[in-house]
Amino acid sequence: MNTIQKTYITILLILIPMIAAFAGGVAGTSVSVIAAPVKQTVLPENLVPSNGIYYGYYQETYNIHPEKVETHVATDESPSLAMYYQDWGSKGTLDYRYMDRLTHNGVIPIVTWEPWNAQTDTKTNTTEYTPQAITSGKYDPFIREWARDAARYKKPFYLRFAHEMNGNWYPWGNANGNTPEDYKAMWIYVHDIFEEEGATNVVWLWSPNNTDNTGSTASILDYYPGSAYVDWVGFSGFNWGASNSETTWKSFEEIIKEPYDVLSITGKPIMLAETASVSKGGDKAAWFKEALATLPKYPNIKAVIFFNQDFNDSDFSLGSGLNYEAVAKEYIMQNEYYVQSPYLDK
Repeated sequence: MNTIQKTYITILLILIPMIAAFAGGVAGTSVSVIAAPVKQTVLPENLVPSNGIYYGYYQETYNIHPEKVETHVATDESPSLAMYYQDWGSKGTLDYRYMDRLTHNGVIPIVTWEPWNAQTDTKTNTTEYTPQAITSGKYDPFIREWARDAARYKKPFYLRFAHEMNGNWYPWGNANGNTPEDYKAMWIYVHDIFEEEGATNVVWLWSPNNTDNTGSTASILDYYPGSAYVDWVGFSGFNWGASNSETTWKSFEEIIKEPYDVLSITGKPIMLAETASVSKGGDKAAWFKEALATLPKYPNIKAVIFFNQDFNDSDFSLGSGLNYEAVAKEYIMQNEYYVQSPYLDK
């Protein structure tokens, strides 16, 4: 999703009301309930859960109100993942002390690392953060400082670098005359700097959009840097419903099936890195219940992030158009498919 004009680094965690947003369901659809969730004692290699999936939420206000990072600890619900966005131009270096707050609260950080200035750049007006500029060495000092900070952090975390590259809404993607070869060269260049700086704790998440700007999945793998440079693959996929005249209501399965099939070719674990639904045009609660019922049918998906924001007049927030608390216990907290709090740094 386009994150132009984000004012703050955004933190994703979960509160009970957001989880409980899954009430209101699809008639005849159910998710099996297990007696108790599984809690892992050791973080697995490359952060791939051995059973079930990691899960979490994107919530913009956590950086505005950082005390909310601790709030969920007082609840019984403990998500696996926390994601935030950090652009190169306005956010500076890795804040590994803040990431420590996340792991202390039992979640694995995901950093969506964006090579642009999100406050000033658009897909067409930037000449600063092009793939060619990055591979020329222009930003080597910044990249190396960031990589050294990542190495100092020591704990594993996901780095979602230059995401949704198959779309035309970011300057590193399918815009400005960029080619897939330009993108792959940039990815490999940055990856190798991290290796040189000893940041081997970074888990590299390559994450296109579910389709390009024409609605096709055909170009996705054109941007794949290769298995030696990627630990996980992921994708974004939203139900835009009747948000505008160009979109229609789509089921969860309609959104994920084609990109799932394409990305499974890589043999890598898959993260559904951004997904959610609007209310306009259909039943939002039913859509989420379908999502929870459908995910186990796709065994290569090992993590999911639900996007919780009213974004550019498309209300993806989980507290809108949904019922609350009972479903938190039924669909997440008592279902071992969803791995809770894998970090035992609490």
